[in-house]
Amino acid sequence: MKKNAVNYAFVDSQNLNLGVRSQGWRIDYKKFRLYLKNKYNVEQAFMFIGLIDNNQGLYTDLQRAGDGDFHCLHEYLEEKGKLLHIIVPNKKYSKLLKKFIRSIVRIDLLRSKLEYRNHKKSQPKRSVETLGRTGGKPRSSGRSKP
Repeated sequence: MKKNAVNYAFVDSQNLNLGVRSQGWRIDYKKFRLYLKNKYNVEQAFMFIGLIDNNQGLYTDLQRAGDGDFHCLHEYLEEKGKLLHIIVPNKKYSKLLKKFIRSIVRIDLLRSKLEYRNHKKSQPKRSVETLGRTGGKPRSSGRSKP
């Protein structure tokens, strides 16, 4: 890979999401984006998501055609000598991709780097005195100090 090459990623989010969830984990998309940038010098990543009700006929036709939504793109890039890698969720992927075996990268092998972990900061315990406070000001007890 050339040092200054501009690379693009095309992500089928449905396959990625379902693939990693079937293995019992969730992908951290920020980590995934950084991984693509740092490992493969990906300048832009295009994520194909969503279901648009008006396109239901198209989705039905695509489902009938089977997996390999980007197969024609893979072939085109391979023909032009521009295909670097195809990232798949695990060892079970479309048979259409078998001819690109040397370009396959399995994301399940990257789980420790890309797994989403809920990193909520623990909130300080509140004392009984502070439970009723708002805005940091002490509540008036209704009595005036002598």
